[in-house]
Amino acid sequence: MKNGETSLILITKAEQMLVKATTIQKAKELKDLALTAKQWATRKGLGKEIINHCHVYAIRAEIRMGELLIATERAKGTDKGGRQYVDGHHPLPSNPPPTLAELHISKNESAQAQKLAEAPKEIKKKADAGEISHSRALQMVAKADREEARHEAALKIEITNPGIIVGDFRDHAEEIPDGSLNLIFTDPPYSRKDIDLLPGLAEFAAAKLADGGSLLCYVGHLQLMAALEIFKEKLRFWWIICCLHSGGNTLMREYGIYAGWKPILWFVKKTRDNPNIIVNDVISGGKEKDRHEWQQAEAEAEYWINKLCPEGGFVCDPFLGSGTTAIAAAKLGRKWMGFEIDTDTAKMASKRISEL
Repeated sequence: MKNGETSLILITKAEQMLVKATTIQKAKELKDLALTAKQWATRKGLGKEIINHCHVYAIRAEIRMGELLIATERAKGTDKGGRQYVDGHHPLPSNPPPTLAELHISKNESAQAQKLAEAPKEIKKKADAGEISHSRALQMVAKADREEARHEAALKIEITNPGIIVGDFRDHAEEIPDGSLNLIFTDPPYSRKDIDLLPGLAEFAAAKLADGGSLLCYVGHLQLMAALEIFKEKLRFWWIICCLHSGGNTLMREYGIYAGWKPILWFVKKTRDNPNIIVNDVISGGKEKDRHEWQQAEAEAEYWINKLCPEGGFVCDPFLGSGTTAIAAAKLGRKWMGFEIDTDTAKMASKRISEL
């Protein structure tokens, strides 16, 4: 029998089993059979069409397995994975459903199957048609879950007009719902004593960012190592961005260096929401210091807000200063909120924003 015929027989058997998959065990068998056929077809070089057929049936079986797992009463166990006992002797209930271990299904496999089963229709449709891989389908499900959680958190937001809170962000963190922010874009002060602000910023970002959200934080060169250590305790390091100075380099006389760039640290909560949006890691928006001595270029803020915060998304700046982040967010149609501890600076930012 030819290799192609062998694979087709396996696929046909998988189709027949799919109709009869009324138990978790049957669905699991079907998934394993389809994956075996896919591996066989790939090894023998039988062509994309046959391999794609196997892939489709494996996903269909996994979705069916997930549906059955969701509908099945959970089998309770002890810390060692066994049955739950009363007085150490008698299992409950008298005819309990099988455990995952008895089904030879790992917890991760079970979770993935249930995620696919509960996926939005458009994702299931693409997976069923073989248009997306198994991993891509799970990525899309995770992204949809993040968007739903972020949307629910955003419904709790009440933004003042303008959205400036006068005070320390650490004292007013409750003003922003947990898990509601797409992006924190901020420029804290750079003095050595101000490094003490960064643990609070890390805590704030970990709580307020939605899964997939980003923290972009300007730091001074002398803060860089400490900031990396502080942020990585709460978030996942993603990248260091080079912000080129405009209008001349800064002399760091103590170190004998003309500094021509400034680091922007990029951390994410769990993972970056959409890595398919490509960004540059070297940027310069020009020199703007007309409103505040620490003011950053509006073009830089616009670039990153446009790239990392989707339409309808929510941006926050815990060190708002003259309001550059707010101005950029407002121009792009994103919701925003900022904290500014200095009353006069907050008034200046408010006036600047009102002139838009």
